[in-house]
Amino acid sequence: MPAVALAKRAIDAADAYVALDDGLKLERSLFYDTFDLDDRREGMAAFCEKRKATFTDSAAAHANSSSTA
Repeated sequence: MPAVALAKRAIDAADAYVALDDGLKLERSLFYDTFDLDDRREGMAAFCEKRKATFTDSAAAHANSSSTA
């Protein structure tokens, strides 16, 4: 699941004892990355249409290749 991969990336950065400012920049960047996910669009559409979402996890590569500080 891409959102989980992004969260793990933020946690790993926190484990590396990065400076607070750098950590906040990374967190913001990863948060913005979630807006690009197909699963986010599917989740929003399913919510609006009052149906169960069908997630594809199609953006897993995007989460792993995102370039951030």
